[in-house]
This record gives sequence, C-alpha cells and structure tokens, in this order.
Amino acid sequence: MINYIMNKGIFLLFLILITLTCGEKIEGPAIRFDNEVSDLGDVKAVYNFGEIKNGGTVSHSFSYFNPGSDTLVIKNVLSTCPSCTIVEEYDQIIAPGKKGKIRVTYKAKGVTRPVHQKIYITTNIPDGNRIAIMLKGNLIGKEKTDTIKVVPHPLNFGRLEPTDSIRDCSVRVKNFFEKPLFIADIIPPHQKTEVWVETAVEGREYIIHIRLHFPFKKGKNIETITLKTNFEEQSEILVPYVYSFNPEE
Repeated sequence: MINYIMNKGIFLLFLILITLTCGEKIEGPAIRFDNEVSDLGDVKAVYNFGEIKNGGTVSHSFSYFNPGSDTLVIKNVLSTCPSCTIVEEYDQIIAPGKKGKIRVTYKAKGVTRPVHQKIYITTNIPDGNRIAIMLKGNLIGKEKTDTIKVVPHPLNFGRLEPTDSIRDCSVRVKNFFEKPLFIADIIPPHQKTEVWVETAVEGREYIIHIRLHFPFKKGKNIETITLKTNFEEQSEILVPYVYSFNPEE
C-alpha cells in the first residue's frame, strides 16, 4: 500500500514537472481575450447579445491581457460598419501581464436579420498584427417607414492596385420621409477624397459620387463621408466606404 502511494505521488509530481516545462512562453507582445475562440478564422472573441429591437442599442467591453514579454500596442480599432457599430474607447498601451479593454456600441437599425458585426484591431504583434472581434445577435422588429437609407452600406471599393491613379464609385441616398430631403454640405474624410452629388429625384433620391486619388493609405481602410441635411430628425448622413491597398503583395 505504501509503495502504491509513493509511486502515485511520484507520477503526479512527474506530471506537474512536465506541465511546468511545457508551459507556453511568448516572446514579444501578445494578446489574449477573455473567453477566446479559436475556430472562427481571424475572429478571436465574440459577444452574443441575444435579441435587440430596431432602434435599440447594446454596449460591451471586450477584455484582454498581454501574456507576452514586451509591451502590446493597439494601433487602431476599426468597425466594418461605422454608422451602426461604434468603437467608443480602448486601451492602447498594455505592459506585459497587464489587462486592457475595448468598448463598442451597436445601434440596431434595418430589416429583421442575424447580426455579425466585426471590429478589426491592428497591433504591434509580428506576423499576426491584425485580428478581429465580433458582436453577434438577432435584430427583431420592423424598421420605421420614415427613414433615410444609404445603398450600398458600406460602399466597398475593393482592392486598389499601385497602377490605379483614381478609383470612382457611387452610393444612393434614398429619402422615405414625407418631406423632401436636401443636402446642404458635404464633408469628406480628407482632401484625397473627392465627392459630388447628382440629383436622381428632387428631394427623394441622390447619387453620391466618390473618387479616391493616389496615393492610397496602405492596408484595409474604413473612411466616412458626412452629408449635412435640412432635417432636424437626421441632420447628418454618414456614408462609410472601405478599400484595401497592399502594394507589396
């Protein structure tokens, strides 16, 4: 009996030593999320908010820590739908062993559908500096008839090439209010984006032409054009667009 207990104790000690020896050791900066997932590609964390009604909002803070040996730097956090999923705040500098958070808010608007909103995070981690987190749930209830729609939303320019000097695309702004809509001013994100308005149906529908000029910003980019209107209910219309530019590939 005594030999059995001693042998069992030695075996357990051996397992502990093996576990300590084979423990993960991460050189450089790293990021690990609470309740991290590993089967969704570039998505590392998911928050399922269940069901939300049209017009409602839901907020969540994604918690993470740095298990690496160097300081983690969060360079940028971008939503794929800037008008519906807003990045409110996030910790940028996380020392080894310390924690941080990214707080996002989802504003429900649209037809009844499943919601899968990605937020992309750019870090200083070598060979893995871009990852994603996701808000997931279901949008229920009918959208109000009185609304303004931007189609498509967001506008996707696709992949730009080094040989492209300019790239043109357009979206349609549709007014479903009874009173007419007029666009009073256009605010592009920067001088390299040229924007002009064409009237399709006076007061009802407008075509927003967008022209991007070289040089383009490297990586995957999300920009937003702001349209000022005559409406008190919706004094601003946000027109998001995305594009990618990777000249070294």
